[in-house]
Amino acid sequence: MVDSSQHGRLISTWSTHLNMVDSSQHGRLISTWSTHLNMVDSSQHGRLISTWSTISTWSTHLNMVDSSQHGRPSQHGRLGHV
Repeated sequence: MVDSSQHGRLISTWSTHLNMVDSSQHGRLISTWSTHLNMVDSSQHGRLISTWSTISTWSTHLNMVDSSQHGRPSQHGRLGHV
């Protein structure tokens, strides 16, 4: 967003990064979301710089073992109510 006027110029840059990794071997889901917002107002009367950034990281570990092959409860984990 660029405003070309006699009072000044406004430049806004916005970037978003989304990264999702699913590791099937360990049953882990890692989601990383980061956003960066940078606004610069370059005018002859002054200069205004506003920077806004946020980083959100969400990770969870899920371990589900199907003990149908062994026919017995798994030692690594269990499903259901306790």
